[in-house]
Amino acid sequence: MDHGGRNAPDGWYLSGVVIAPDARRRGLGRRLTQERIDWALERGSAVYYVVAASNWASRALHGELGFEETHGRLPDAGRRLHPRRWLAVPSGRAP
Repeated sequence: MDHGGRNAPDGWYLSGVVIAPDARRRGLGRRLTQERIDWALERGSAVYYVVAASNWASRALHGELGFEETHGRLPDAGRRLHPRRWLAVPSGRAP
């Protein structure tokens, strides 16, 4: 689908991961997210994740895994998406 279907960049889009409260802080979310990134990068060159601007934990995790914020803009489209942020793994670079 051209342009990700709705003026969004083409690529793989990750959705959130929810970890049970009693299983948190053990690295499960990080490992699951890294596995999903690796899987997607084996099949394409771009991976995106959308996160609420207020979700600092998710933003920090994805930043540590190589995602870069695009400051509330769709890459190559320039449309504002507040209060969400688009995060993208640079093309062809595995975290």
